[in-house]
Amino acid sequence: MTKEINNVVTKVEGDSLSWSKTDDAFVAKHGAGDGKTSSKITFLANGDISKDSQDAINGSQLYSLGDTFATYLGGGASFSGGTWTAPEFKVKTVKADGTEGEEKVYKNVAAAFEGVSNSITDIHKEIKNEITNAVTNVKGDSLLWSDQVNAFVARHAEKVAGEDPVEPVNSKIKFLAKGDVSKGSTDAINGSQLFETNNKVAAYFGGGAKYENGEWTAPKFKVKTVKDDGSDVEDKEYKTVAEALA
Repeated sequence: MTKEINNVVTKVEGDSLSWSKTDDAFVAKHGAGDGKTSSKITFLANGDISKDSQDAINGSQLYSLGDTFATYLGGGASFSGGTWTAPEFKVKTVKADGTEGEEKVYKNVAAAFEGVSNSITDIHKEIKNEITNAVTNVKGDSLLWSDQVNAFVARHAEKVAGEDPVEPVNSKIKFLAKGDVSKGSTDAINGSQLFETNNKVAAYFGGGAKYENGEWTAPKFKVKTVKDDGSDVEDKEYKTVAEALA
């Protein structure tokens, strides 16, 4: 009986993915004695692809990654049968005088961008100056980042040709869509959202509290009290909830 059990165990061990103390891992070798060879693991479900995942990944997942990446590269790149076909990026060059140059072929993204960069540096100086002027005008009418205050700054000044520069002043941001109001939100909130919140708070307070034209009217809470000698009941007015409940 023991011999038969040992034979079954040996058979199971030979046909299972077993732990190897030598390799300190589960080893997918199969065969008899020293004739064991590396083997596939098939019918493996999709493993989790995430930052902390330790799942085994199957061939379809790697294929999907390679195929998608090849699509993003373009230029004839492909991933088929586990083999890559390199892309070819064609870039039209521009001569120093701004006229169109020859078409060049590059084998990788870095080289293609270098070719583009070289063409850009050869564009006529007048064109670059026009772009610079256009950008300057856009910046004057844009909400830009300020390194000084470490924030986007809504200051603006109208520039008049031939006149001295005017000091920028604080400006409104109008037509701002409603921002998300949630625990983790970093959206800008518009005036209608603040008005709605303040109106609701005023309604919850009661006592004549209201929020109108950006100004608060404080509530007045009237509470009937009994004099210390118990002789009479009178109304007392309080400005805060805490005072009224004290």
